[in-house]
Amino acid sequence: MSKINQIKIGNDQINEFLHKDIGKRVNLRTKFLFLRQFSILLSSKIPIVDSIKILIDQRELKSLRKSLERVVENLENGFGVSESFSNDKNFDPFFIAMLKLGESSGKLDKVMYDLSRYYEISYNMKSKLTNALTYPIILSLVGMVMMIFLVKTVVPSFIFIFNDSDIAIPLPTRIIIKLSEIINDYWRLILLALILVGLALFIAYKKTKFGYYVDKFNTNNRIYGTYNKIIKTSKIARTLYVTQKNSMTILDGLAIIYSGMTNRYYRGELLEIIEKIETGSQSIDEAFNQSSITPVVFNSMLKIAENTGDFDEVLNKISNFYDKEVEYAIKGFVSIFEPMIILVMGFLVGFIVISITIPMFEMINSF
Repeated sequence: MSKINQIKIGNDQINEFLHKDIGKRVNLRTKFLFLRQFSILLSSKIPIVDSIKILIDQRELKSLRKSLERVVENLENGFGVSESFSNDKNFDPFFIAMLKLGESSGKLDKVMYDLSRYYEISYNMKSKLTNALTYPIILSLVGMVMMIFLVKTVVPSFIFIFNDSDIAIPLPTRIIIKLSEIINDYWRLILLALILVGLALFIAYKKTKFGYYVDKFNTNNRIYGTYNKIIKTSKIARTLYVTQKNSMTILDGLAIIYSGMTNRYYRGELLEIIEKIETGSQSIDEAFNQSSITPVVFNSMLKIAENTGDFDEVLNKISNFYDKEVEYAIKGFVSIFEPMIILVMGFLVGFIVISITIPMFEMINSF
């Protein structure tokens, strides 16, 4: 069976058990803590069922308790290790694929340790991005609240003063007054319209081709597309390294990346890359070069790995390199994003304040 068909069948199976499962997904930190402790217990020759029973009572793994209890029940009913985990959405396709590999190779403890490192690095990257964006997001929210407060509460109190005066009201002030009247009179309709538009865009993103074009823009635009591409490349490199280290082929690694990729533009490009490599029409680096979803440096390193045959070592260097690049990308993005927010919010709030103060000064001067 071709890798393309395996991907499609795998996706159908994944979707099937995802829809059967209930509850919230656990975070990456919980996953890597579980896997780290699980690998230690396995390397100590403690049986799998006993290892999981020990971990069920760990306080930091509380959110995984129900899932692990279900895994123990499956194991005790005679299911295999990967089968026992594969009916729960807390364990993604990559996790299940690595379990199968560890199960078949007899090196489950080592594979689980490598997987724990993978999730740990992913968690650290996500935490850095979240921490970096926290201040700009708070700044944006505070600015929006301030503008709504000024337009809805402060401006109306000046409207009566301006209307009773004989001075000519400047255009900026007339704009702010009209905006204030619209917001105060129709705020319910405005709020409902915003909710409906947001819902329509969300549905269009999930269900139509619109989502593909949004993801493509987020990847290729010159403002933040480069940073987005570096983050995705880091994940691709790290996944390929872990799969190669544990004796999977490049095609197997790419199939796993495809299955776990939420960006629809990347999914389409990865599917084409897999097809070209599988049919032999293009080499690995040629397929990646033609798709342009990864930087040129990444593609060049893949060519070196292909020429030397040492994919394991080269992919390790690539993943380490791009893990560092993600840190620089996050810092670079925030260094641009944060001043832009400050400038925009400062301009909008300043426009409102100036629109109110100009006619006030004119009124004072007229006296």
